[in-house]
Amino acid sequence: MEKVKFSRRILALTLVLSMMLSMTFTIFAGEDKTLNEIIEEAENGSTITLDKNYVENIVIPENKEITINLAGYNIESTSDATKDTIYIKNGANLIISRSGKIINKSKGGSCIFNSGNVTIQNATIEKTDKSFYNITNHGIMTINGGVVINETEYDGTSHASLVDNGYSNYGSGKERTGYIEGTNVASPKLTINGGEFNGGLNTIKNDDAGILEINDGTFKNNIQVSVLNWNKATINGGTFEVPKGNDKTTICNAKTVGVDYNAGELTVNGGTFNAEYFVESNNAYGDSVKGDSTTITGGTFNTTLGVVRPVRESGDYTVVISGGTFKVEPEDYLIDESVEKTEKDGVWVIGEVEEPVNEDPSGDVSGDVSGDQNTEPSGETSGEVSGDQNTETSGETSGEVSGDQNAEPSGETSGEVSGDQNTETSGETSGEVSGDQNTEPSGETSGEQSGDNNSSSGSGHSSSGNKDKEKEDEKETTEKMKFSDVKEDTWFYDSVKNLYNKGIIKGTSKDEFSPDMKLTRGMLVTMIHRLEKEEKSTKKISFKDVKEGSYYYDAIAWAAEKEIVLGYNEDTFGAEDEITREQVALILYRYQKYLNKDTKVKGLELKFDDGKEVSKEAKDAMEWAVTNEIIKGRTEKILAPKEKATRAEVAVMIERLGKIN
Repeated sequence: MEKVKFSRRILALTLVLSMMLSMTFTIFAGEDKTLNEIIEEAENGSTITLDKNYVENIVIPENKEITINLAGYNIESTSDATKDTIYIKNGANLIISRSGKIINKSKGGSCIFNSGNVTIQNATIEKTDKSFYNITNHGIMTINGGVVINETEYDGTSHASLVDNGYSNYGSGKERTGYIEGTNVASPKLTINGGEFNGGLNTIKNDDAGILEINDGTFKNNIQVSVLNWNKATINGGTFEVPKGNDKTTICNAKTVGVDYNAGELTVNGGTFNAEYFVESNNAYGDSVKGDSTTITGGTFNTTLGVVRPVRESGDYTVVISGGTFKVEPEDYLIDESVEKTEKDGVWVIGEVEEPVNEDPSGDVSGDVSGDQNTEPSGETSGEVSGDQNTETSGETSGEVSGDQNAEPSGETSGEVSGDQNTETSGETSGEVSGDQNTEPSGETSGEQSGDNNSSSGSGHSSSGNKDKEKEDEKETTEKMKFSDVKEDTWFYDSVKNLYNKGIIKGTSKDEFSPDMKLTRGMLVTMIHRLEKEEKSTKKISFKDVKEGSYYYDAIAWAAEKEIVLGYNEDTFGAEDEITREQVALILYRYQKYLNKDTKVKGLELKFDDGKEVSKEAKDAMEWAVTNEIIKGRTEKILAPKEKATRAEVAVMIERLGKIN
């Protein structure tokens, strides 16, 4: 008996030491340090969780990799001129998460001025002086759902755009306006996956050398346009609105003649546009600014006067349309006479528009995907995304001993670490970690080391409920899949095709699937919900951040009722937060339990070099997923549990789930 007690003490001590070693840095209001001091001392991969408001101008040093969990508190700048609330240096990596505010009161400063790499989610950005941008991006930035930037009515004073991506004067040689090698990025890139952006002289300004991608979100402007593009912009989804009156347009496209960093190239694959006109060519600078090009392959254009506002001579710009839904006939801009054009009840449909482009911005993937693809030689693209594992130290609350667990009152213990992958001190303890990784270069292949196949439980329930239903599902959609980015020789082709044919997945536009787009909590829940024929929930949803009418509303209500997924707390679900491989495993594991399938796995050791990185709460789920070959390694030795999952990856995972059921 004494030996047993001693062994238990040793085990307890070992666990405590392990927790201390993996602990992230957590701020307490009583600490007698500035936030800058705490950031400077924090180790890379740490999550700093606020429990009080700070009035301070923050600098994230070069090579620093941290997460700031606002946890409902604010960071506010001093009133000093040209002082940014948070300035991120080149080479730094920052994730900002959880509801809270970043406030700037200076005349020439931004709430966030980025020259490094930043991901923002679930934060309110607020600037009291409107003469400078709320956000300035001279680096790489991803804005996810839950980000809100709202401005008050225009008061006639000096006014700037809400968000500026790129340089206001590329060759100025000045850090705040131009490109400087080693100080910022030659081609700043901004990706917007969701959020609310209301106001500004222009809502989003894609400036000199800027690369802009908008996948979802709402963008409203009362002064000029929702998006002003000077370089290269792609719109795949979202809602863009400008009040009617004075010949207003939602988008302005501009090209400077002879200047490489002002290309004036706009591509629209999806989205909803509400205004009198959709696009105009900038005519404010005479003949020095002309020659811009707009390509439209999809979208819903609720314009009342036309597609193009005629402010320039037609030869000074190019607009080409091959798809979309229009309230005004776009005859003059069709790519050629062979493009299909139909009219019904005053709405013109160009090309083959199968569904409203913005109906499901995530185009969640869900269903069974066809096993593994032998063509994917380098690992499981479809399950592992190459995220930054170092930042993912906090992951799930209950397992990630990240910071002070007591500060994590709301985390979903069973599981999904939503929000940023590395910041998840408050997220669901074992679940989906979000983060920024859409680089999944090597699809999920049969070559991923799956572990011990013999231990597969073989339990399951076909994703459609039973085999007969699955056969019926296969007949539901006979129309040929036409995604231009899903080629027959890709490792995920069969999986995406099968799910599409069953009506489980949709595209991010009429002809794009976006296989490399990062998956969010809302996307995955929607996939699973479709597998269950979108069964209705009997309970009212409590999450304040899940708006009625959103594509994932019914799915989240159902999944929460069945305890397949949980929220961060009773008010917050984090539908737009991105998800990691181990989090996907956990959700699918819970789904199997909901189906009353056997998920027991006995004594399996994850034989991967990074197997110990699997969080405690996700360990059983990952062992089950690996045993059943739902998830395999990116290589024979690398499982990559903390890396983020893409749409293609999860498609393959879910198809494999269907095959074992």
